[in-house]
Amino acid sequence: MSIVMKKLPSLMLLAASTVIAQICPDPPTTGYARQTLIAAGVAKQPVEMAVAKDGRVFVAERAGIIRVYTPSNSQNAVAATLSVYLYVTTGSQNDVGGILGLAVSPNFATDNWLYVYYAPLSLWNGAAENHTSGRLTYRLSRFQVLSNNTLNLSSEQVLLSVPSIWETHNGGSMHFGKNGDLFLSIGDNDCAGCSNQYSPMDERPGYEFSDDQRSTANTNSLLGKVLRIHPVQDSVNGKLYTIPAGNLFPVGKDSTLPEIYTMGHRNPYRIFPDPITGRLYIGEFGPAATSTTARGPVGADQLKITDSAAFLGYPYFLKDNRAYCHWDYATGACKAIQGQTSMNFDPLRPVNTSPNNTGLRILPPAKPAVAWDNEATDNTSPNPVNTDLSGCGMGGGPVYHYDPLLNSTVKFPPYFENKWIIYAIFGSWQPKLLTIPSGPVARLSQGVTMPWTTAQVPNFSSGGIQDMEFGDGDGALYVLDYGATQYANNSTAALYRVTYTGCLPATPILDASGKKLFPTSPTWAMPGQSIVIPDGSRRATLFDLSGMKIWEEDVQPRNRRDVRLPSSLGSGPFLLRFY
Repeated sequence: MSIVMKKLPSLMLLAASTVIAQICPDPPTTGYARQTLIAAGVAKQPVEMAVAKDGRVFVAERAGIIRVYTPSNSQNAVAATLSVYLYVTTGSQNDVGGILGLAVSPNFATDNWLYVYYAPLSLWNGAAENHTSGRLTYRLSRFQVLSNNTLNLSSEQVLLSVPSIWETHNGGSMHFGKNGDLFLSIGDNDCAGCSNQYSPMDERPGYEFSDDQRSTANTNSLLGKVLRIHPVQDSVNGKLYTIPAGNLFPVGKDSTLPEIYTMGHRNPYRIFPDPITGRLYIGEFGPAATSTTARGPVGADQLKITDSAAFLGYPYFLKDNRAYCHWDYATGACKAIQGQTSMNFDPLRPVNTSPNNTGLRILPPAKPAVAWDNEATDNTSPNPVNTDLSGCGMGGGPVYHYDPLLNSTVKFPPYFENKWIIYAIFGSWQPKLLTIPSGPVARLSQGVTMPWTTAQVPNFSSGGIQDMEFGDGDGALYVLDYGATQYANNSTAALYRVTYTGCLPATPILDASGKKLFPTSPTWAMPGQSIVIPDGSRRATLFDLSGMKIWEEDVQPRNRRDVRLPSSLGSGPFLLRFY
C-alpha cells in the first residue's frame, strides 16, 4: 500500500475503492438512447439490414424493396425495387420468396457493391405451392450502388443459385466475416409439419419434400447449410468467388460442395461471423415437438457457435446431441438404421443412408448446440433466455468488440466486449446478453437483460426483431423491428439506432509502430506528488473522485523518470492513469 493511501482515513478509503469501479460503471446503466431512423409502418416486412461504415443503412423488404437511410439528411428512400416471386395468401404472406438477405461489401467505400439474396420472379416455374419437383430458385447477386443511393439493376452479377422445392425454412442471413469472406445461411427447405414436428426423415417415394437427408444432411446439397465464399472482382474459373481454406470439404472432393462451411441446420435464420475472432454464431429455428418420445427429443430453438467448419447435427440430433431414431413412416415406429442394429443415430459417426441422399454416406461427427430454449418438459439443460419461446425463434445477433480508437461519441462501452446479443424473432421478450467465455465454447449460461431501462430504450414492438448490427463507423447498435405478426405488414415495423453517451475509458494512443497503448491501472496520487512514469507511457491523465478528467500531460518525449502533479489541483486524492 502506498504512503498516500496509508494517510487516508478509513472512510475515504471506502469511498475511493468505490470510485475506482465507478470511473466507468460496470454494467453501465445510464447514457443510452433510442433514435428512430425509419418510422414505424414505413418499411413493409423488413427482414435484414446492412450498415455501411459511412452510416448508410440498407434495409431489405421481403416484397422486393430495398430502402436506404442516409445520415447526412436523416432521410430514407427506395434504393431499388426488385422483381421477385412472393407467395401471397389471404390476409398474410408466407415465408417463401422475396428478398431474404443483403450485405455491403467490406470495400464498399470504393467498390460500391451491395450483395442481395432473393427469389427472382423470372426463375419461378409457375408450379403450385408445395410442389415436389422444384418451382423456385433463389439467387445470390451483387449490384452497384450509384452516387444517388439507387441500385443500378443492370449491373447485377450472379454469384450462385439455390433451387428450392418447398415453401418454408429458407434462411437467407448474410454477413461478411474475417478476411472478407461472405457467409450465407440457407434453410433445409423441407415441410415443417409433415413429421409431427420431429425431424423429417421420410424416405418413402414421393415424400422427398419431407426428408432432410436429401437436404441438410446431404453433403452434395446447398440446403440446410451455412456457406462461406470469398467474392472476387473478376471471374476465376467461371465464378465470381473463390473457396477459402478450411471449409468443410475441399474443392474437388466427390459428392460434396466446397462452398459448405457448416451443415446440419433446420433454419439458421440469423448468423454472425465474428470478423475479429473468426467464430460463427448462429440463431436457429428448431422443431416444435411438444414432448420427448422414443422418436426423439422435445423441440427447441437453438444457439450454435463454431470455431471451424462442422456438421451441427440436424436432422439426426438436437440440443446437446440428443438423438432421433430412424423412424419408419409406414409403420409409425423406430427401425434399425441400414447396416446397423441400432435404431438411434450415433453423434460420433452419423450416417446418411436415405435413398434421397446424393452425397457422402458417412458424415463428420456432430457438434452440439451451446444453448437452447423450450425446456418445459426437459429441464436438464441451460435455458439462456429464461423463457419458453414455444417455437418463436432465437435470433443470433452480433458480438460486440470495443474499439478504443474509434472516434465516436455514441459507441457502446467496454462492458459489452465479447458479449453476444440474442433476441426473439417473434416473441414477447426483449434482447438479452450472453457472455462468451474464453477458449472453446461448449455451453452457455443464462443471459442477462440489457443494462438500459425502458425510459432510455423503449421496448421494441413485442419482440419481432429481425436483425441487429453494430455500426463499424460509430459503434452504435442498429435494430430492425419487423413487428409482432408473422408474414404481415406490421404498423410497428421500424429501424432504430441505439446510442451510448455515458462514461467511456480514455482513448489510448499509438506508439511509433501503430500498436495500441492501453491505460495502466489507476494509481492514487496527491497534488505536488512525483510519480515514476511506467516504461512505454506517452500520456498521464488525472481523474477526480467523480471520474472527471481534471489534468493531462504528454510524457513523451521525456528527459525525466517521473511526472510531478500540479500543486494547484486541490486537496486530493486523485486517480492517475498512464497511457
